[in-house]
Amino acid sequence: MLLTALLVLGVRALPDALGYKTYVVLSGSMAPAIRAGAVVMAASVPPGTLKVGDVIVYNRSDVAETVTHRIIDIPNGGDRPTFITKADAEPAPDTWTVQYAGNTAGKIVLSLPYAGYVYQLMEVPFGKVLFVVLPAIGLSILWGRELLGRR
Repeated sequence: MLLTALLVLGVRALPDALGYKTYVVLSGSMAPAIRAGAVVMAASVPPGTLKVGDVIVYNRSDVAETVTHRIIDIPNGGDRPTFITKADAEPAPDTWTVQYAGNTAGKIVLSLPYAGYVYQLMEVPFGKVLFVVLPAIGLSILWGRELLGRR
């Protein structure tokens, strides 16, 4: 239990400390490469460095959602390129194009299958008890037994 809690906290805190952003994949649109329930880590890169085949994360302004799809074409390059994306599990390209408003883009560098389920569990009260309170109680008991054993 303690090892699981430390692993989960490390997976949640370490990416932020290293400058990565994490996202939970909610749909199967990128299967089989990235399945629903995975956590993906995105590195901030200049948009001009992205290539066809890279998986990126971006915000759709028309529906206010974050999307993780693969670049299939870059009709214009340069510092502010436009990207045509597609979900791996879909037959047709997305009906919109992507252009990053800022100087950085989110390039997916790592996918952790099933870790998203743990992330989501940690957002509800039961998950907080499971991953924070129970390990704290367990450590307290072990520490108390250690102190009593020395007397």
